[in-house]
Amino acid sequence: MRALVACVRSSALASALVLASLAISPVTLLAQTTSPSPQPEALVARCDLPVVDLFNPMPGDVLQPGSYLISGLALDPMADEGSSGIDQVSFFLGDRDQGGVSLGTVVPANGARQADFSLAVTLPSADPGKLSQLEAFAHSSLSGKETELSLPVMLGPSPSPSAPMVNATNDTINTNPGVLPETCSAPDAPPPVLATPSPVTSTPAPNVSVPVAKPKASTSTAPLFGEIMGSVTACQGGSEQPVSMATIQVQGTSVTGISDPDGVFAVMQVPAPGTYTVSVSDGGQTATRMYVPVVPGEIIDIGTLVVGADAIAGCGGGLPPTT
Repeated sequence: MRALVACVRSSALASALVLASLAISPVTLLAQTTSPSPQPEALVARCDLPVVDLFNPMPGDVLQPGSYLISGLALDPMADEGSSGIDQVSFFLGDRDQGGVSLGTVVPANGARQADFSLAVTLPSADPGKLSQLEAFAHSSLSGKETELSLPVMLGPSPSPSAPMVNATNDTINTNPGVLPETCSAPDAPPPVLATPSPVTSTPAPNVSVPVAKPKASTSTAPLFGEIMGSVTACQGGSEQPVSMATIQVQGTSVTGISDPDGVFAVMQVPAPGTYTVSVSDGGQTATRMYVPVVPGEIIDIGTLVVGADAIAGCGGGLPPTT
């Protein structure tokens, strides 16, 4: 009897060990076979919608009321080379469908890039630190569809250093985000209404031309920025003296610069194409140069700007070089 009891206890113990092993092994096996989650692939914009991007302003920028230059690019990925395929890009401050302020419209340039645009707008006055959404709508002349880009901006200076920052990531909307598609087939006619695809695969009839995807024109063939250079002097004792550490501002953008010990300055990454007013300041004295054209990839010399110009003292010409 004792032998029988010992045998039963031995069998029960063995069964418990087996059950315990089975209870643990799936977890152990899962821990051993689980691999890191795959990284998401980069988004690629859709071919059937326009692509729109802004160079100025950027999400979260603080914009001062008054004259401002918006710049960017917009194109239809299915347009033929030599055309942007966009008949207009319209801008609104605030929700367009909820009474947002219309800032104007622009058609992308028909130049070398076939997609650039710049639009001078007037931003309305607002309470300092007011958050708003700047909306851009790019409309395709080929498909009749449009893409919306909405980004947060702040009108006027922030009311205090402790004011909440703009959540540029969460508040930016693009209905066709991602990098430009590598290839897109240009349609021979406006696209039909999409329907449920048929399971039957048809073969093109002989001598029927089938659209072939062609490489899209590269948007990086030319720089999207230009450079402005010049010098700053001050009228001292009837003569112009170089001014170092003068502040240079390209109005309507966030581009700034500082003059060197010889009074010379160069500001780069100016959104192009566009026409700007350049201002320089030193110790409360200022000077400006208006209607400065900036061309992608080129440098424009605006000559010498004189702060505190005094015609009576005999200095203060500072005219830009003729072109």
